[in-house]
Amino acid sequence: MFFGNTVWPFFLQYNIGHSEWNGSISLIGSIPGIFLVALWPLIRSKVGKKGFFYLFLAMFSAGSLVLWIWTKTPDTIALGYVGRFLQQWGLTSATGFMWALVPEVVNHGELVTGKREAGQINAIMGLAFKFGITIASFAMTVIGVFGYKSGATVQTAAAQQGINVAMVWIPIVLALVAMFVMARYPLTEMAVKENNEKLDARRANIIDSEL
Repeated sequence: MFFGNTVWPFFLQYNIGHSEWNGSISLIGSIPGIFLVALWPLIRSKVGKKGFFYLFLAMFSAGSLVLWIWTKTPDTIALGYVGRFLQQWGLTSATGFMWALVPEVVNHGELVTGKREAGQINAIMGLAFKFGITIASFAMTVIGVFGYKSGATVQTAAAQQGINVAMVWIPIVLALVAMFVMARYPLTEMAVKENNEKLDARRANIIDSEL
């Protein structure tokens, strides 16, 4: 997902030809992460935990496709607003809500092992995000393979295609991989509820035995 953010300035400059629009489009793209977070619990209650991720990863992919369509009519700034808004809403929601899974994973681990390893799990989550940022650094390698020249006034058609690959197609593929992984996430809503009930009962027994 970080691939697109890495090459976004180059996408605007070379594929769209309007780098001056960066501020206004980025401002629209920041709205979901600031004002729409409050909708997450409502949306999850309607579509479920996995449905939430599927919905927003699909939204991210749809936004990426809108940005690709934008390259065909680069003077239509409305496509930039819509594409970036959908892309960023999908990205911030899917990645941000992953942290909501941490407590249930911690509880499951405690139920299985008897140890509450919240620190380790949070550290793994942080490491995963850093790994994603590291992968994003290869975006420059990708567009370089297509012939991108840093500092050039104009890029070749091949280099522009490389920017599209890094901005649109690789992020969509990674979103599909994330959906595949999420489809195999074992902790259903019912399993989480049962785990919580078992932990509550176990803790109550421990407290009673100590009295």
